Amino acid sequence: MRVTTDEAIAAKIQKEIREVNRRVNNLTQPRHMQVLQNPGFEATQTHLFPSGWVHNASAKNKIQTRTGDAFHGQQHLVLHRHPADRDVTWVRSEPFAPPDTGRIAVSAWVRIPDESQQPSFRIAVEGKLYGQVYYRPRTIGRKESGQQARNITAIGEKWSRFVLILDDLPKDGLSELRVGFDLMSAGEVWIDQVEVFDIWFQQQEFHGLIKDVALVYSLQEHGNLLECEEYLQSYWPRYLQQYVPLGLSRVANVPDELQENRETGDTASPTNVLDLFRQHIPDQLLPF
Repeated sequence: MRVTTDEAIAAKIQKEIREVNRRVNNLTQPRHMQVLQNPGFEATQTHLFPSGWVHNASAKNKIQTRTGDAFHGQQHLVLHRHPADRDVTWVRSEPFAPPDTGRIAVSAWVRIPDESQQPSFRIAVEGKLYGQVYYRPRTIGRKESGQQARNITAIGEKWSRFVLILDDLPKDGLSELRVGFDLMSAGEVWIDQVEVFDIWFQQQEFHGLIKDVALVYSLQEHGNLLECEEYLQSYWPRYLQQYVPLGLSRVANVPDELQENRETGDTASPTNVLDLFRQHIPDQLLPF
C-alpha cells in the first residue's frame, strides 16, 4: 500500500509539473485584451478625430486621422505639436477595467516623418488609484529632462513596434485605466494598431521560469518529491495556474522578442519553451 501511495503522489506531482510547463509554453503568446473601441483609428468622427478616443481641447486640429501609409488598414493617427505650443498634445482611450493579472502591456506601431528630428513622446497607462491620478509612461524618441539617453529608443521613419510593460499594477484601488499618448515636445508622430495585453512576460522573466521548470523536472526524476511540492506551491506556479490556461484563447501574434523595445530577433517556438534553454542547462536535467 505504501508503494502504491508513493507512486500515486509521484504521478500527481509529475502531472502538475507538466501542466506548469504547458502554461509557461503559452507565455510565448501574449494575451490580448479586447478593451479598445478603435485600436486602428479606422472609425472617425468630426474633424477627422477617431472615435473611441479623447484629447485635450487645446489640441484642436493637431490630432487627426490620416488616410494612406498606415501600418494596418487604411488610416493612422497623427499627433502634431508646434514649437510655440505650450500645452502637451495628448490623446486617451476610453476607460476600461484593470486586468486581474496585475500586469498590462500596451503595444503601438509608431513612426515619424524625419528621424533627425526626434520628439519626446510617451506611451502611457493612466487611471485612478483610490480616486487620484495613476500615470505610468514610457518615453521614446528624445530624452526628457532628468532621463538618460541610453534608456531612450529612437523613433524611425518606418513603422516600428514599441511596447510599454507594467508588471506591478496595484492590487486594490485601481480603476478606469486608459491607454495614452503624450507628445511632450515639438514634432509629429504617427500611431497605428494599438493593442493591450494582460499577459506579457519579458525575456528575463520568461527564461527564469524555464530554468525553474527544468530544475524541478530534475528533482522529480531523482525522487525529491517534497522539494517538487514546495515549488508547485510557490508563487509562480500558483500564478500561472490562476491566470494562464493550459490552452489559451484570444491570443495575439507572437512578437519577435519578449521585451519592451522594438521587436528584433528570433521568435520563440511555442512547442516546448525548454528547447530554448537547452544550451544553458546540462542535458541530464531535462528528462524529455
